[in-house]
Amino acid sequence: MEVLGGARGRAARRKNLLRAGLSALGLALLLTSCSAWPPWSRSRPASTQAAAPEKQASGLTAWLAGSARPTTILALGVMQGRGMPPLSDSMMLVSVDPASRSAWLLSIPRDIWIDIPGHGQARINEAYALGGASLAEEVVYDLTGIRADHYVVVDYTAFQKLIDDVGGVTVDVPETLDDPTFPAPDEIHYAPLLITKGVHHFNGAEALAYVRERHADPLSDLGRAQRQQQVLLALKEQFLKPANLPRVPAIAADLAGLLRTDFPLSQIPAYAALASQIPSDRIRTAVLDYASGSVRGWTTPGGAAVLLPDEAAIRAVVRKLQEAPGARPARGPSRE
Repeated sequence: MEVLGGARGRAARRKNLLRAGLSALGLALLLTSCSAWPPWSRSRPASTQAAAPEKQASGLTAWLAGSARPTTILALGVMQGRGMPPLSDSMMLVSVDPASRSAWLLSIPRDIWIDIPGHGQARINEAYALGGASLAEEVVYDLTGIRADHYVVVDYTAFQKLIDDVGGVTVDVPETLDDPTFPAPDEIHYAPLLITKGVHHFNGAEALAYVRERHADPLSDLGRAQRQQQVLLALKEQFLKPANLPRVPAIAADLAGLLRTDFPLSQIPAYAALASQIPSDRIRTAVLDYASGSVRGWTTPGGAAVLLPDEAAIRAVVRKLQEAPGARPARGPSRE
């Protein structure tokens, strides 16, 4: 008889780890496939914008095309420093419509000042620390009128490891970022940051700094949301390079500890395949920002600089996202 720690047990654990990693990898590709940010996205060749071959639309993907409604995911990028609560510094709603092969993505700035049920007024990124993913989903629903079907929690440190695993990412930095007070890894000291305008190939640590920086950005948290989407797109492009395909098992093993989600693992591969088939002209993206009138700057009585949301303007942004060609309303229509 084999004991649990024997060869069979070790093989089973390795198999389960790989399965979890591959499922996480599929979900990561699903998210990154829908994360193109217009100012920096690259146009796809005409051949890739055409309809996918029929064989790619068979099986589970074909089943998805008959789905009754879109699936919406709340993606939370969580950063927890030493002695700090786990704050969701990145919040994105990603909605994929299998029937129309369209998608939209909405970035939610972390500094939006809201009422968190049972806890009073605070920044929206504190909801995850106070009540986990369920409370984060609830406050995002209150803010946008869209209720997520599932959540994905991404650890920033593991994100850094993933960037290194795929060989880094190449991004075109639109403006120089110079921050002498950027936090060091210990979150106590400073590690001055200088990223010059132009094309860079970032390793994991550099990419993490790029998506975290906000003080040197004129748009602060709003500019950071744009850069996060930019890096996600670059990550997808890098991962799909032929040189990385033989390394999928090792990358998947790392991803097993990267994502925490309630998304059904059996459906992840089909959704990831579907996301790769969505042409760029059927993806809408937006950030709740000053330009749309959905937020405005405000200082709390305690002196904190935050963003006050405008409910009517936010609902207008959501409606515009849902007006993508062929798109259908996501779960939880706007409450007006």
